[in-house]
Amino acid sequence: MSSRHRTIRRRCVPAAFFLAGLVLLPGRLCAEGSVAASSRAKAVNPHGSPTGCRECHKTMPVRPGDIPLDQVDGICIQCHDGKRAKKEPHPIGGTFDGESVVLPKGWPAPGGKVSCVTCHDVHMDRAVGRGQVSNAHYLRGKAFGDLGVFCANCHRREAFSRYNPHRMIGVDGRPNQQACLFCHSRPMEAGALGRTGSAALKGDQMSLCGSCHGMHKDYFDPGHLGAKVPPGMLGYVAATEKSGPGKRPSRELVASMRRAGASPKSLALSESGGIVCATCHNPHEQGVFRPESELARGAMPRVNRDHHFVNAISRRLCIRCHPF
Repeated sequence: MSSRHRTIRRRCVPAAFFLAGLVLLPGRLCAEGSVAASSRAKAVNPHGSPTGCRECHKTMPVRPGDIPLDQVDGICIQCHDGKRAKKEPHPIGGTFDGESVVLPKGWPAPGGKVSCVTCHDVHMDRAVGRGQVSNAHYLRGKAFGDLGVFCANCHRREAFSRYNPHRMIGVDGRPNQQACLFCHSRPMEAGALGRTGSAALKGDQMSLCGSCHGMHKDYFDPGHLGAKVPPGMLGYVAATEKSGPGKRPSRELVASMRRAGASPKSLALSESGGIVCATCHNPHEQGVFRPESELARGAMPRVNRDHHFVNAISRRLCIRCHPF
């Protein structure tokens, strides 16, 4: 790697720099002693501003100095966390081992790993030329107009095979235990009728889901993921369980559940009572669990070989927790 790629020059950044997915980064990584990005307000876009350099280059006595490449990701995440500013779905921290990926010549990879600067160069001129779309995301190379073509810079199509862990039912119509091991450290219990409280996930649920589903959007501010469910809402959901599917619980029943401090059995939450991906979306394919099992509620029917219908934002989904 040339000296040009060992550091990022402290020059003004002219437009939005999209951070690669954060799922492989430490949870509260922030540079230069700042507070965690997720606890701060929306970021002010410094790109294109004559004074914007100071947002990344905190100390500029006379001229912008150099930022070591191994510090760039930590600086980017201060804003590009998906809340203060947009993030990109591609995870960082991965290596270029194996036959399916290759590092293009001249593209930086600090420590041999994928970094924000591997795909993005915020110091390039985003204008491509007359009559062409501007390179607003500062992608390297030339084929950034077509995402598939751009990704092929690293991902060799002839050697790349996409794996869908949600394909859980085999050709014989029975659950494939091996599919479970993509996210879980042990196969599922097909006969389970309710939650055991121990899913034996290989890691944090939101990180596991986010490693593939980086484009997930939360249309509400401050957002659902990670938020703790208040006791009043827990009582409401517990009341809907007693009322039965599709029935609105009475005010008296809701009040009774809230006074009793009841918690619903069907709502998948984190150990601390926070909302996770599985709170709204059942990641299991329809047919993995018995129809009468609570674990089968909201399971995904297969649309075709590789795609499933997933619970979408709708009144039917929202009223499970939010009374209208």
